[in-house]
Amino acid sequence: MLSDKEKERIRAEEIYRKEVQEELIDKPKKSGNVVFSFLDTQHGLFVSSMVVLPFLLWFFAFIQNSYSEYEINQKLIKKIDHEMVYRISNNQDRLKSGDVAGFIEDVDRSYIYQEFSGVGAQGLMLQLESLVSGSDQEEIIVARNSLLSREKSKIESSLRIRGWSK
Repeated sequence: MLSDKEKERIRAEEIYRKEVQEELIDKPKKSGNVVFSFLDTQHGLFVSSMVVLPFLLWFFAFIQNSYSEYEINQKLIKKIDHEMVYRISNNQDRLKSGDVAGFIEDVDRSYIYQEFSGVGAQGLMLQLESLVSGSDQEEIIVARNSLLSREKSKIESSLRIRGWSK
């Protein structure tokens, strides 16, 4: 049989095991464990396949579409800027000679891109104004207003500020 000393040692071990067991039971489960244990059930698989996965796919498509729209807008901004530079640089001699009305008329008529053939400079500036923001938008508003004022010095300085003229 066991001696009293061994019985005491076994009793102490059992008490220790019981305390450790109670600590483990009393400890709250970590949230990560709860999530993984939920996903391991049939209900968890259902929720993840019917709700979470479609949401992630929709979100990815939304981000991709937003980026595509951004790229399209950036290309259109560059195209309109290029169109304005072409129109102004080809007709700058009339402005320098003081023929503001002729300059504006020629700028409205000339074009490089077929899609802008019927659009005047004011229309292009309005379209560009709606696509940009901040200081770019302010520069375009100033340039558009200077064309409306038909004052040579205002037109020259506003076009220079925007980078459409030298």
